[in-house]
Amino acid sequence: MKQLSTLLKNPEQRIQKLIDLRTKRDPQWWTPVWRGLSADPKSKHRTAMGTSLWLYLYLLTYTNRTSGIARRRLDQIQSDTGYPLRTIQRYLKRLVQQNYITYFRSKHYLHITIKKWKSFHNFNELPLKKIR
Repeated sequence: MKQLSTLLKNPEQRIQKLIDLRTKRDPQWWTPVWRGLSADPKSKHRTAMGTSLWLYLYLLTYTNRTSGIARRRLDQIQSDTGYPLRTIQRYLKRLVQQNYITYFRSKHYLHITIKKWKSFHNFNELPLKKIR
């Protein structure tokens, strides 16, 4: 109980604890990738994104399934991916320039919006193609 009272007295630690608890995910967590991103004979997306594709896939994994917004800190991204800070900044800049994401900074996070996000929170509402 002593730890809880300490956290309540220090709001920054409390916020950090909540962030850590909410962002811990099983490393085998999945995310959908729409076919147009990977199955592209003209390599439109691969050419546009270059190596920042890997950061984009990382962001998809941490994006809210309904809103299409990922809330991450740069140090979280750095810790999770192993990329240097400058590389992350360069990848974010490229993704913004190529119109894949937008983001703004708040006190605690980067709020990253995936453009053209397709919500899939209810699989029963997704259109399914019949297989012959």
